[in-house]
Amino acid sequence: MELSELLQLGDDVWSEPLDESTQRTRAVDINSRVNIFLVSAATHAIVLRNRDFDNSRGPLFRRILLDLLRQLRDQMEEVFQALEIAFDQRVGCVQVALRPHDWADSWLGDLPPIESVSTLS
Repeated sequence: MELSELLQLGDDVWSEPLDESTQRTRAVDINSRVNIFLVSAATHAIVLRNRDFDNSRGPLFRRILLDLLRQLRDQMEEVFQALEIAFDQRVGCVQVALRPHDWADSWLGDLPPIESVSTLS
């Protein structure tokens, strides 16, 4: 998509261009089963904002992976279908990541605190 700025797609659903520091943070290991060139070719992220995750029953990563990933994938699939209709081209997802707001489990240098939750092969 030739969009260089934020685009609101719906209630708390946005398309955001990926900046260089976010691209570096979301890079996958070279030995990953996912094609690293496909991951790095992404130009935009579909961002679902204002989502809360209950981690009272265990580590947040596990809770998202096991309990919430299906719900998030369903929401993202709806967004991709709408974008395909609007732009008349195929779009899709290869990586699901968590971008914490005002907190982080850890940092890597000066990169944003993004947690890769899942990569799709």
